[in-house]
Amino acid sequence: YIQVSDRRSENQRDGWTLSVRQLENFQTKNNDHELIGASLRFLNQQVATAQDGTPPGVQETSDLTLIPGEKHILLQAKETEGAGTWIYRFGDAQSANQSVALDVPKTVSPNAAQYQTTLSWELSAVPDN
Repeated sequence: YIQVSDRRSENQRDGWTLSVRQLENFQTKNNDHELIGASLRFLNQQVATAQDGTPPGVQETSDLTLIPGEKHILLQAKETEGAGTWIYRFGDAQSANQSVALDVPKTVSPNAAQYQTTLSWELSAVPDN
C-alpha cells in the first residue's frame, strides 16, 4: 500500500496526484537476462481512510498493468479532495494475496534466478495555470 497525508491548510490546498512508472523490464541482479514482455499487474485498487473527507479519485478503475517506461496516474485529488491521510492499497485482508501479479509470456524462458525491477513513485501538487 501507499500512504499519502495532505495536511496543508485549506487555502493552500489545490489537489495532488500520485503516479508510478516501472523503469525497466524485470532483469537478473547482474543484468544478464531480462523477462521481455513480462508485466506487473495491480488488482483490487482501493482508497481507505480512518478520517472523514472526500477521497481522491482512482484514475484507472480496472486492473492496472505497468509497462516499462510508461507513467500511470493512480490517484488524483482535486481542490477539496484528499485532505488528511489516505491509504491506496491493492486488495483488503481477504484479497491482498491475489492483488499483485507478475504475468510472464509463454515465449519467455526465465532462468533459475532472482529478477527485479524498479518502480518510481511520484507525488505531486502542481497548481493549475
